Amino acid sequence: SLLFVPPANGGGMEIFMSNILILGGSGILSSAVCEEAIRQGNTVTCITRGNRDFALPKGVISIHGDVNNCDSFVNNLAKHYDSLLDFLTLDVSQLKYRLEVFGNIVDQYIFVSSATAYKLIDGEISENTPLGNQYWDYGQNKVICEKYLKDVADEYNINYTIVRPYVTYGNTRIPFAVIPNGEYWTLAHRILCGKPILLWDDGEAICTLTHTSDFAKGFVALIGNPKAYGEDYHITSNERLKWSEVLDKIGSALNKQPVVFSMSSEDISKKLPEYKGVLFGDKGRNRIFDNSKIKSVAPEFNNFIPFEIGIKNTVSYFKNNKRERNINYMWDGIIDRIIECLAKEKGIQIDKKSIRFMSSETKYSLKDIIKYHIGRNKSLYKIFVALKKKDLKHLLKKEEVEFDKNGFSHFGINNIIEEGVCFGKDKYLISIGDNVYISKGVKFVNYRPSGEHFDRVIGDGTSLTLRDLGPITILNNVFIASNVTIMPNVRIGENSLILDNSVVFEDIPDNSVVCGNPAQVFSNIEKWFSGLKEKNEQYPWYGKSLSHDLIIEERKKYFFEE
Repeated sequence: SLLFVPPANGGGMEIFMSNILILGGSGILSSAVCEEAIRQGNTVTCITRGNRDFALPKGVISIHGDVNNCDSFVNNLAKHYDSLLDFLTLDVSQLKYRLEVFGNIVDQYIFVSSATAYKLIDGEISENTPLGNQYWDYGQNKVICEKYLKDVADEYNINYTIVRPYVTYGNTRIPFAVIPNGEYWTLAHRILCGKPILLWDDGEAICTLTHTSDFAKGFVALIGNPKAYGEDYHITSNERLKWSEVLDKIGSALNKQPVVFSMSSEDISKKLPEYKGVLFGDKGRNRIFDNSKIKSVAPEFNNFIPFEIGIKNTVSYFKNNKRERNINYMWDGIIDRIIECLAKEKGIQIDKKSIRFMSSETKYSLKDIIKYHIGRNKSLYKIFVALKKKDLKHLLKKEEVEFDKNGFSHFGINNIIEEGVCFGKDKYLISIGDNVYISKGVKFVNYRPSGEHFDRVIGDGTSLTLRDLGPITILNNVFIASNVTIMPNVRIGENSLILDNSVVFEDIPDNSVVCGNPAQVFSNIEKWFSGLKEKNEQYPWYGKSLSHDLIIEERKKYFFEE
């Protein structure tokens, strides 16, 4: 329904009253949106696990359940909702499941994407900026989700709206890059204890910060708003700061000057590879936004809270809410270990007293001390990770090394490389696109010393630098099955499937399925996929949410007993 509210200064503002379903609701962003939606008179139902119900605003209808397995609560849903707000979907498989469950009971599907979905460009980012983040799978997965939602919106008869938040902060979030997710007070803890803060590239990159309450005003204006149907918006304030300035203002709110230990993004990523995407695909780059599009449909999206004031409110909230003041002592120990290691490598003097166990809390436990020392000691941490994975064999192996993406002519995103793949002697002769799967035992023959050998055997021995080599190019969306051999001077086209034990001597056209020695095209990928799908749809377990053990029983029954 639509209300027209005439303000005192003339003019008018449309407010859309909706029955809203939120996937989430207790997170930093979703709780702010939830609160603003209720303030404006909407009916709000949240689906949460129930772990943080204390963070839900008053007036919320709460349904407990796991949105990745909706069978347990689907009967508790209403028959229809005006808008669904999806704060939880991270990849397209999750999105497909959500649409199957909720697509037929909602009019508007608002997908919360991310401004990290944009390509890395110099200058101001608008909604017309191309999408695609080559450095960070998180951002690229959001791009894939956006495209899928647009493609199937008509099929589900829904109106989609895409929202891209950037760096937000609020009562329970302190914005930074090298920080443990969800336990943001850990950064404040380090500042208060005088511990060095790991800063990247001197904090020169410019960011755009938005308080969650400001973000919520822009977001709620899109709910049930026909002007927002089929549109995408990023929602950011106008405030732009260097990350070094952000850190200074956090310190000022804590009344403690941060001790800075700055390293290059490259050096940090080598020691902490889990932050590589965050730094190279986001916070190590200038990210500034033109927010005129959201302002055109959200009259209340203005008068932003300055970060200097907003972060003081954040610190005050944390200090008055001990339950939210979580410190990740193990992460704290890891950072101390990494800083000590980097300082030693670079010949930098640091105060050893500042990289030991300390607590900003008046009370802490023996468990906190133990966690710190597990993170502080590399061997103990390795044992902890192995035990957590219940993979005791891991303890007997050499430390696993992250797959080295360096050295290739090109190496795209969302690629899966299984163990035991041989890339030959010169990786620079290999170019690999996006969404490529390479199975165990695949061998790239890009260089062989056979030229030198035969110059000695049948030649005159004067060309011992003769080389038998050539480039190998794999385009996007290729699956290479196990034990495939790929010879030099070969191009494998997009959307192709190379079946097990094949030997590829010649170029493979796009959309091909090939096998054999030498590999030959025997099908088109669409025909192969359609046949596979048709066969799967005959299986009694297809499309059901079953446990692994139950699926095995179903397959045994289908193939061998019935």
